[in-house]
Amino acid sequence: MKAQQMPQRIADAAAVTSLSGTGVAIVSAVQPEFLGLTLVQWQIAGIVGGLLVAVAGAALNLALNFYFKRKHLELEMQKAGLSD
Repeated sequence: MKAQQMPQRIADAAAVTSLSGTGVAIVSAVQPEFLGLTLVQWQIAGIVGGLLVAVAGAALNLALNFYFKRKHLELEMQKAGLSD
C-alpha cells in the first residue's frame, strides 16, 4: 500500500465508525423502548438470562459427570469381579 493512500483509508475508517455510532444514537433516540422494556431493562434481562444459562449448564455438567462416573465404576467393578 502506498504511503499516500494511508491518510485516505484512515479517513474512510473514521467516517464509517462515526456513521455507525450515529445510527446507534438515532435508533436509541427514536425507539427508547422495545416490547415495553427500556435499554437498561433489556441489559438486566440479558444478564439474568446469561446467569440462568450458566447455572443450568453447571447443573447439567454435574449430573452427566455423576452418571458417567457411576457407570464407569460399575464396569470396573464388573471387570474386577466385585459386582453383586
